[in-house]
Amino acid sequence: VPAMRISLKGSGGGGWGDPLKRDPDAVLRDVRDGVVSHEAALEFYGVEIDPGGEAIASLARRQGSSKAKK
Repeated sequence: VPAMRISLKGSGGGGWGDPLKRDPDAVLRDVRDGVVSHEAALEFYGVEIDPGGEAIASLARRQGSSKAKK
């Protein structure tokens, strides 16, 4: 019987704290590492990253969102 290897990769956990308060630089790192998509960065963390992955803006902070103040 030939040897077989099974590899499983799970997604991240539920997280800790308000995702809108996460450091935008940490979100950018995750996008560059392929852990978070550009879309998820914006939807879940309120962080906008340009297609080139260089410019970064925290929408919640820029707009003074009440969500970011909680």
